[in-house]
Amino acid sequence: MANGLKEDIMKKIEEAGFTVIMEKDVTLTMEEAANFYEEHKEKPFFESLCEFMSSGPSHVAILSKVEAMKDFRRLMGPTNPEEARKTEPERFPSSPPSRFQFD
Repeated sequence: MANGLKEDIMKKIEEAGFTVIMEKDVTLTMEEAANFYEEHKEKPFFESLCEFMSSGPSHVAILSKVEAMKDFRRLMGPTNPEEARKTEPERFPSSPPSRFQFD
């Protein structure tokens, strides 16, 4: 939420056919972030991920759609910024930064 694009991002999600069931702003504690991202505990980025996710407010939402997980992953694009730039350069340009680029 630090870049002030919450409304634009939520609009893109709704335009992609998702129904927003509930949404709110939350600030995770370090412990909550660690519990949420537990599957990444052994990865080298785990600590910095938890620090970032607990550094300020996040906008969370419960979404509904047939094939929601698959479609949301596709909407978000690759999680690795380098892979995103290679596979979808029009959506994730290296310069200038993409409007919704988070790395």
